[in-house]
Amino acid sequence: MARKVGVLAVGVDRPGPFDPLYGAARDACAVAYWFSRQRWLGAEIRIELLVDAGGNAVMLEDVQDAMRRLVHAEDLHLLVLYFAGHGVVKSAGDTSVLVSQGKFAPSAVSVAATTVELRRLRCPHVILIVDACRTTSESLTLRTEPALYRDPNRGVKRPKLDTYYSSLPSEKSKEIQAEGVFTKVLLNALWEQPAPVIEAWESVGRVITPWGLETYLDEAVADFTAAAVPPFDQEPDMAITSRSPLFFGFGDASDSVPKTVPAPGKGLE
Repeated sequence: MARKVGVLAVGVDRPGPFDPLYGAARDACAVAYWFSRQRWLGAEIRIELLVDAGGNAVMLEDVQDAMRRLVHAEDLHLLVLYFAGHGVVKSAGDTSVLVSQGKFAPSAVSVAATTVELRRLRCPHVILIVDACRTTSESLTLRTEPALYRDPNRGVKRPKLDTYYSSLPSEKSKEIQAEGVFTKVLLNALWEQPAPVIEAWESVGRVITPWGLETYLDEAVADFTAAAVPPFDQEPDMAITSRSPLFFGFGDASDSVPKTVPAPGKGLE
């Protein structure tokens, strides 16, 4: 049976009350594109891409509608959620990632509330990636909601949830040359597949493991930020609960998979 993967990639450069970003929409496209190339390796990939490129808006309802489409069939082996944009922390680690400006107040996806709902899914493995600041903004009034609402599924085994935050609570996430630093390092690992992220499994072949990525990203982000001019501090915050036979994606031992990322708003095929 083909591996079935659902991907929601959200990138918002201009949420309203903040200065614009320059790489969030592009980064979401690049992450979605990498997962789309998993089709070349035998996976069935369903992608929902939401970016505000070209004057488009990304509203809370758009995110929730996209999530409903992905999880409706309840047949996924892996669900991936990627968010890039402006993030704030309102209380005790409750990170929210802003979407496009709402009619009356800025709107955002609550990561904590989303996590609660993700744990109710009939999906064995969920990966959550957030490339956004996690700084405090007490004065900002936000409308926040989870990315999805699900009725409790009593007796259903909870999925393994792996989380990758680009920064620690209270810290900023940086962009360099219109790319989020964390996403840049992550995509380099996914495309180049250095030894720490790859394992060879007898029943599957080469796979990218979540725990291997965690180890690699800890060191690679630190190396990148130390070598920047000027250097800066940004430490990822990651928690991995999955283990074999769950994995992030297939590894590719050849150069046969195209690596040219389309511009924001263009197709992924």
